[in-house]
Amino acid sequence: MTDFSRLVGEWQVFYATIMGCSATLLGLLFVSVSLNRSVIMHKDNAHLMFYSRQTFGLFLAIISISLTLIIPRQSPTGVGIPLTCIGTSGLFMAARGLVSRIRMKEYAAAFRRYGWSAVAFTGIITASLHVLFFLDTRSLSLVMAAMIMLLVSSTRSSWFFLMELQEK
Repeated sequence: MTDFSRLVGEWQVFYATIMGCSATLLGLLFVSVSLNRSVIMHKDNAHLMFYSRQTFGLFLAIISISLTLIIPRQSPTGVGIPLTCIGTSGLFMAARGLVSRIRMKEYAAAFRRYGWSAVAFTGIITASLHVLFFLDTRSLSLVMAAMIMLLVSSTRSSWFFLMELQEK
């Protein structure tokens, strides 16, 4: 077992735990979307569908990152490439939401809703590139911090989605 593989393995409990939290919250989100489908699908509530998709995507990113990091005997390439792809995809989605809110001149809402996830995905991309090009295992602590930020961001997003759904 390489030093890299050993170091990644030491964090498996953390990643399994955060994956379990995310999967549970994702399941609850799925149930609430299913129960309120007619409200969410109404033409006047298109923003609710967008919010639910964004929140769903954040939880799915956490689960995907966790799955990548709990695979036994991982290599730098086996961690770096998937994390780069997940981070890039997440950053693209966050930037898209950020830009759309800024165009609507909703600056505070834009940064509150998409800022944390954009920062977290940027951290994941940075860490994954450090792993790929410099074999820097210390940068994996940045992934841990980003995962916590994503969990907080997705949980807040779920909460605000559900509160807004109740107003309908």
